[in-house]
Formats: sequence, structure tokens, C-alpha cells
Amino acid sequence: MINAAVFDGLDFAGLSFRARARLQANRDANAIAAGLYEETPAKSSNKPKDSASSRGVPAAPAAPRPASYLPASGSRIVVTPEEEERRRRKVMGAGAGILAAGPAFAVQSVGAAQEAYAVEVRSVAVKRAALAMGSQAAVVKLASYASGRARVSALLTYQSHNGELALERQDGSHVQGKEAIQALVARWQEDTPAREPSKDVLSFTLTINGGVSQSEAQAALAEALAGHRYAFRIEEQGSQSRLHVVMSAASSQRDEQGRVVRVYDNRKSLGALERRLSDSFDGATFEAQGFLHGVEGASRHLLRLSRNGAHSVITSKGKVLASAEAAWSEAKSWKRDLRSTDQREIAHIIFSAKPGTDTAAFVDAVRATLDREFGGREYVFALHTNRQHIHVHTAVRMRDSHGKKMDPRIQDLQRWRETLAEEARQRNIPMEAVSRFEQAHVPGYKLKDIRRLERGTAPESARRRVEAAKTRAIHIPTREEGRKRANEVARGWQAVAIAQASSPEPTLAPDSIRLYRAEKPGAPPSSAPLFARDRATAETLAASFKGSVSYVDVPRSRLSEVTPSRTNPEAYVTVSRDLAARQQPLTPVPERRVVELQERTRTAIERAERQSEIQSEQKGKPTMPTLERMESTVDSMKTNIAALIQAAPAEARPALAETAKEAIQDLETALAEKRKQAESRRPDIEGDRYVEPRPNSVEGFRSKAKGTEVHYFRETPTGEKLAFVDNGKQVKIHDWKDRETVRAALQLSSEKWEGLTIKGNDEYKSMVVSLAAEHGFKITNPELQERIAAERQRLGKLEAAKETAEVREAALQTEKAKDAPAQKPTSSAAPEAKAETASRPEASTAKTEAAPTAKPEKDSAERPAMVGVLVSIGEGRYKDDPKNDVSPYVDLRTEDGRVHRIWSVQVAKDLKAADAQPGDTVKAQYLGIEHVTKPVPVKDEKTGEVTHREEKAVERGVWQTEVVRQVQQEQPAKPEAKTAEPETAKFDRQQAGNHPKERRHETNKPRHRP
Repeated sequence: MINAAVFDGLDFAGLSFRARARLQANRDANAIAAGLYEETPAKSSNKPKDSASSRGVPAAPAAPRPASYLPASGSRIVVTPEEEERRRRKVMGAGAGILAAGPAFAVQSVGAAQEAYAVEVRSVAVKRAALAMGSQAAVVKLASYASGRARVSALLTYQSHNGELALERQDGSHVQGKEAIQALVARWQEDTPAREPSKDVLSFTLTINGGVSQSEAQAALAEALAGHRYAFRIEEQGSQSRLHVVMSAASSQRDEQGRVVRVYDNRKSLGALERRLSDSFDGATFEAQGFLHGVEGASRHLLRLSRNGAHSVITSKGKVLASAEAAWSEAKSWKRDLRSTDQREIAHIIFSAKPGTDTAAFVDAVRATLDREFGGREYVFALHTNRQHIHVHTAVRMRDSHGKKMDPRIQDLQRWRETLAEEARQRNIPMEAVSRFEQAHVPGYKLKDIRRLERGTAPESARRRVEAAKTRAIHIPTREEGRKRANEVARGWQAVAIAQASSPEPTLAPDSIRLYRAEKPGAPPSSAPLFARDRATAETLAASFKGSVSYVDVPRSRLSEVTPSRTNPEAYVTVSRDLAARQQPLTPVPERRVVELQERTRTAIERAERQSEIQSEQKGKPTMPTLERMESTVDSMKTNIAALIQAAPAEARPALAETAKEAIQDLETALAEKRKQAESRRPDIEGDRYVEPRPNSVEGFRSKAKGTEVHYFRETPTGEKLAFVDNGKQVKIHDWKDRETVRAALQLSSEKWEGLTIKGNDEYKSMVVSLAAEHGFKITNPELQERIAAERQRLGKLEAAKETAEVREAALQTEKAKDAPAQKPTSSAAPEAKAETASRPEASTAKTEAAPTAKPEKDSAERPAMVGVLVSIGEGRYKDDPKNDVSPYVDLRTEDGRVHRIWSVQVAKDLKAADAQPGDTVKAQYLGIEHVTKPVPVKDEKTGEVTHREEKAVERGVWQTEVVRQVQQEQPAKPEAKTAEPETAKFDRQQAGNHPKERRHETNKPRHRP
């Protein structure tokens, strides 16, 4: 029975509707059979329920509400004008002394609350100021969900400490004892609509005429069960074979509407599965064994399939399960693929407060919060004090009295915190609903972590998580949005600190003097409190022991109670206890709180930046600045090492060169690994700005908007497959090995952006190069420009262009080379070059012609020649990739100081033939490509060893090179040289014009090679 004392203190004036509702509820409760729980009638009807619909156990007499219980926080059937005014007016911050910024506004519940009510939402600045004044954060956690009689019973048993604590219900009655809890759980189960859990795992048997091998079965199942996880075992029975299979009902593939493909327990779905299997196994007989739910069902089916590990089982990934432990492990690996769903009956919600909080007031605030947020639902709650902080555990039924199910989201959790903070402030508990970023707190641990720790089975990660939360460790954000949020919070706390520091000192009363005292934390009260005559002295003393400063104003009439200090009478005085009791904080504790929070957020930012740099170096994070910095460092080291070796004594050079070679090889290996890691990301196409994704019509693809992204699918023989995703800033390629997918993604990106930046592995970039040359997509990657130009030339897609003088000369030399092949530059050309150098002291050239099979390209004419100082000629894995063959290269250092590497057999060969030395100026002009055959190694698929080599047609770049040597003294060039080689003379004049100081220096002193 509902005790009349429940209504004590309620003001029924102006509450006729509420009064009638309460009285009707009382009548309904009295009408229920004696000894049963009181039932709260549905708000939509005042008609009493049939007593037969209410089942339970005798309830404990409802205790009267405590005196602190506020009627205004009761059932939200109506809200009176007085209550609305109270909620909307600017209230004091419960001891914080801060006015709320503006009136509150109504927040409509998304998933939980059923009625609209006013929630006081305070600005972030007000919340920070309140925290600085000592307010605590409102903590509300959605700990878990429970379904089924066993789990709901376990949850309520835990909340009641095995029946020792009384669970308070939504109507104020209590449930205490194991039997009462079990009776309540039983009634809740009867009221819950029956719903079976999802059927996630299917077991079936195929009977096949004749024998079937493991490889044949694997291939046929892969075709029929594409996208599903499965395991099978073959059993021979005379002339027939029986194939026992366990499969996941859900598939990773999607249908035309973008829905996940799934096998259901109905005739239509199982018939479609049977037809697919019959086609794959040529008329096999299908027999379904039944469905089970979740990982537990998968483990039962797999154990039954393997006869508890007695028989080997083959999985869809080719793994052999030879034991019961392996079968259980395989079942757990299916968890994500099962897409299992279960009914949620109970939400487990925890409300927490700091140690020292008024327990009765906090429980009352929680009671009011539950009443506001979960009106119309059944719930129970209990206070736990077995830890340092106080916390209330609540079990809320997901469905209300009308059968409507709540679906809590992030915004609902935030509103619950706002409601709790508001109710707490009304009960003189300073509390604010703030994000954990405001105090740089680590994410909270889960309830299962605590239970694992109590059982001693918690992994190290769970121990660290709990320890970090208990010790208030500083949260180090790792994601970009987290670092951004931390910066915003740090700036906010800085603003609070500045505002407090600039606040003026209270006005001194007339005919009074002000004295200042440095308060030491934790110091006992003194019989003769010591005060300083000026504020600076007190602040200096307080800073020495991290204390605070307070002040007292002494009127002229009480100056007799002030006595100079014996030790330092000029700076300090003592006052009477009565005067000391009137002191007010000048530098209060909250100001130190601001400094603490400011330091925590600043530390979080600094550590996040350091951690980001360390992770970038350790994990090879593919950021271009880091990769470019490594390349520049390696190139600079090569140049410096070469100069050191050249300057060293002759007898020490070989040893230095050998040591330097090993060091450079290690650096190049690390650099190659860095490039490989940078290329291992998912391929994508990036634009220069954000363009809102919109579903576009792309031929052969279906678009579907999903949140802020647009997904594009293509049809495959096994169903639809996700091709690429447009997120506004970039287009992520999921099926990058399909040429048509990449073409469609490039086409879509070209419609969004003018220039496209390509990121991904070499195979993907090669495909993009081919498509860009064929369709004219504008690619902005500098490293791909030469390849795109070469591909365009090969495809014949370039328009005719004017040939420059160098291209015409190259073509003319090519024709001459055809007529007189004996004049081609070979190793025998070296002596001639030396002789020419001797006859021409100023400069001599060794000019190489293009290969006869090369075609001049348009881009080769437009592309400027590469001019630089020769650094080295060497060999290495092509493009520094360990998988490639060894290839010659040439390093040139250009005027900007960067070293460029040219991978070319021809350039290295020509420079060696011309006896080029480090320090010589080299000009290299790319002319085009030629088709040659090359022996390519063929590796064994199993061992990975090279078995033989096959001739394969490849493309090779064609270069024209010129070598210009500078000698010790300059002399006028011979007219014959100018007439014979106009291009060389022109180039010499350009070099002389570009480096006049260098030539004057070389005229006076002998030239030393670096």
C-alpha cells in the first residue's frame, strides 16, 4: 500500500491535475490485491488496471520521502508556472557565486525521456568558472545492458549486494531480499514482449554422389558461400560423400539496395542457398541441421562438427582446426562477421559523486533525475559506498508503460548529466556537466574491468586503464580532433586565469586598514595569527609553500587588537582571534584549481605533440614532410661524406670509403623502408578543398549516401562490391585493383577538383598513370609527371608540338648515327674526350647521342634539361626497392642544393665512357622511351627462390647527356669548337654567366674536387 506520508510536504495549491493523478494512483494501488507490488497506472488512462495483470511479491512499506526531497522534481505530468519560473530564472551556482549565462531552454529527449521539460544548460565559460570555484563534474555512465532472466537477475543481485541492500523503485517502494528480487525479475520477464535472438550460425550437410577432394570442396564452397565464414569436414560413406558445413548466416557482401546479404530461417532463403550449393556441387542433396545464436552457437556447432576435436576441420581461410580449443578460438574470431543482435531489456546506469559529497542530498538528486528522465518507466536503484566515491547503481527498463523503447544516444547521456548537475545544485552540491577534456581526464574504465580485477583475471591493458583513471592521469589525445579539442580547452582555462588575475581587490571600507595573511595548507589555527602589512609580502610567503592569501579589514575602532610582531614588527602584525575569524580569501583555492587545470591541459597538448612525433618516426607514419626530411638528410650526408673522403690523406681514403659505403647503404635501406611504408596506405585521390559529397551518376556504379559520405558500388559475379567512397576531401579507393573502379573514381574526382593528388602504392600509381595518359586526368604529383608524359607518348595521345633546337639536334644526330653507326659514343670515345680537353683549356664536351630506337617526346622538349654537379655514379636496387633488380644510377646536385638521382643504364654508361668525375657539370635531357627486352627473374611460388629468367619487353628511358669540365685556368675558346658545337658553347656561356665569382676563384687558385 502507498503510505500517505509520501505526499507530506506537497503543495496541492494550483496542482489539481497532479493531485487527482496522485490520488488516482493511490486508489489503483489500494485496489490491487493485498500483498502485491503497487502498480503505477499508465498516464494515458485513469482507468484502473486489472489486478490480474500485476504480479510480484509483497513490497516493503513505502518509506516517507526525506525532508530534502523536492516536490518540484516529481512526476512531470504537468509543470506549474511556479516551477517553470524557478527553472528558467537565473540561479546561483550552488556556492559558486556565478550567475547562469542566460535563461535555460527546453531540451527534448531523443531516446529516453518522454515529456519535454526545462533543462538549465549553462555556457562553457560559466561551467569553467564554477569548476574553478570548486564544483565537481557530473558523472553519469551507461555501464551495460542486460537481457534474459539470468543476466537481469545477476545485475539486480549485484546492485543489491546479494540482497543485503534495499532497491528503491520508481514509486518510492523498496525491494529487499533475494526472493523479492527474483520475483521482480520474473514479473519483468513476463511483461517483456517475447523476441527470439538472432539466428547467426547455420549447420547443414551435403550428400554428394561419388568422392570429393578437399580442394574441390574448398573451391565449390568458396563460390557458393562467398562472403560467409564457414568450416567443413568431409565424411566418406561408401559410394557417397557427406560434406558437413557450419556457416555464418551473415555475409560481408551487400545486395543491390546496399543491405547485408544474410541467410534466414525460412523456406525462401534456405531454398536459394540450396540452389547455389546444388549448382556448385552438381546436384548434391541439402539438409539443414538448424540455426544457433552468437559466438556460443558458433562454438557449439564447430565442436559438434569436429566431434570435440576428434576430427580435423577446414575453415574458409584454409586453417585446420585439430582441437576443441582451436574450434572455440575460431568461433570467437567470427564475432564481428555474425552481426548478432539480442534484445536489450535493462539499461545499467551509474551516477557518481566525489568523496565528501552530502550523501543524502546526492541520492535525492539522483532520485529527482531518474524521475525527470525516466518517467513512465520502471526502475530500481541503490546507493553503494564500498569505494572512496559515492555512486548510485540504477537498472532502468528499456520499454515504458506504453511499450515504447528508448534508444540512448550521446546527446541523451549529456542531457542526463545536465539534469543531474541541475538537481545537485538545487541541493547545495556544486556540480557541472562538463566534458572530460575540460580536466584532461583519461577515458573511464568499464564495469567488466573492475570485475576482472576483483577476480584476478584482468589483462595488463585493463589494469593500466583502471590505474590511470584512479590516479587522475593526464589524458594524451592521439587523434587530430582530440588535440584540437585539448587546445581549445587550454585556451579557455587561460582566459579564466587571466580573468581571475585581473579581478580587482575588494573595496576597502572607510576608516579601516587592510592586513594580509599567508595561509599554509593544512596548518592548524593559531592563537596569534600573523598578518602582513602589505599584499606583496603575504603573496611571496604564500608562494613559498603553495598557500593562499586572505585579508581582513580592521576598523579604526579595533586597532587596539592589532599588535606588531616580535620578530619582524615592520612587516608583520598579530591580531586577535575575533578579527582573524573575519578574514576573507583574497587568493582562494579555486584560483589554484585554475592553474592546476591549465597545467593539465597544457601538459596533455605537449605530450600529444611529442608522442605524435615519436610515433611518426617509430612507425613510419606516411607524412611527406618527414619523408622529405629523411631524403634531404641522406643526400646531405652523401655530399659531406664524399667531401671528407676527398680531403682525407690518400692512404686513409680506401678504409673511409668502405666504411662510408656501408653506412650509406644502411641509410638507403631505411629510406627505402620509409618509402614502402608511405606507399602501403589505402589508395586515395585527394583534392585541394572540401566539396560536399553528393550522389552522382557514374556509369556502371550505384551510389548511396551514408551519413556524411557517399558510397559507390559495382556489380560483380558474386554480388555488389564497395568500389570507392567520397568523403568530401578525398575519394578512398576500396577496390583499387579493378581498373574500371579507379577510372570511375578519377572521373568523379575530376568533376569535383581541378587537380588530383594521388596517394597509394606503386601498382596503384602505375594504373593511375596509364588512365591519366589515356583519358587526360590532371594529376598534380610531381613524381608522376615524367611517367604520364612517357605513357602519353607511347599511346600517341599527344598533339603535335614545335620541336626545340635541342630536339631537332637530337633527331639530326639520330639520323647521322644511322648512317655512321661507328661514330656512336662507346668506351673508345674516352681518349678522344681527354685529348679534346687538353686542346681546349676552357671547356670541353663529351656529348652522347640518343639511341636510334628512341622517339622524341613532346614533353621531353618542353621539360627543361637537368643541369647539376656530378656527385656519384653507382648501382643499387631500382628506386631503392629491395624487390627490384640492381640498376645503375647517377646523382646530380642542382643549384638549389638538392641531389637528384637518375636511374638510367644509358646515362651511367655514357658518363663513364666520357671519364666524368665528381665535380664535373653535367647536363641531362630526357628524350623519350625505347622498347627493349630484358631478362626478368622468375621465382618459385612456394620457396620464393629465383628458378630461371625470361625475356620480357620493357620500356627504357632515353637521355642525352653533356659533360662540361672546368680546368685550372681559363683561356679563350677556339673558334673551331664554337663552330663545331654551338650548343656546347652556348651552354658554356650560360654557365659562365651564372657563376662569375666561381670562375674568378678558379682562375686564381687550383681547383680541388669535393
